[in-house]
Amino acid sequence: MSTNVGRAFGFTGDEFTTRLDGQTATFVIRPNDSEIARRARFGLGAVTERDLLSILGSLPLGLAVSWADIDPVLAAVLDTAPSGVVAIDQTTVTRTLRPAIHLDAVYVRDRNWRRGLERVSLFAPDAPRALLLEVSPRDLDAVGRLASRLGVGVVLPDGTIIGSCSRRFVRVSVRRWRVLELLYRRWSAELLRSRRAV
Repeated sequence: MSTNVGRAFGFTGDEFTTRLDGQTATFVIRPNDSEIARRARFGLGAVTERDLLSILGSLPLGLAVSWADIDPVLAAVLDTAPSGVVAIDQTTVTRTLRPAIHLDAVYVRDRNWRRGLERVSLFAPDAPRALLLEVSPRDLDAVGRLASRLGVGVVLPDGTIIGSCSRRFVRVSVRRWRVLELLYRRWSAELLRSRRAV
């Protein structure tokens, strides 16, 4: 059985497994090397604070916005943001933060196809999804119908692929950006651990 499900569906990023939203899943990511290097210059890691991400999501990347155009409550949050998140002067604020990783896909492994589809569907707003089945289902037609409706690709134990990973449910949102930041934090920690082990 293939362990590189991402490549089976055409995704070429790094795969790593972690627990997120109460589910253990494998995430296929591509690092944004320029953003990671930019953050390193500021000593900035993952930014996971929801209110800050929400405000940042309303600002254009790299374009100065006048303080006069920003609600005073939001301005107070921006004014106390960590170094490297925004560039501030007396008259404007500019968002400099962008996601440090791209999330290409997410997949879960499960023995039960219904439970697996339910588990991987939690990530519908975040990325295309796949299910790696550890046991062949009795009713392939039922698996195919539900997987197709949910936009989930399924890999059977013999490597057969049913359906495809759909992007139709992926949404740009504060939740998605926070998921990217949480994954960046965990991926960075895993990378650091693996380098120390060598």
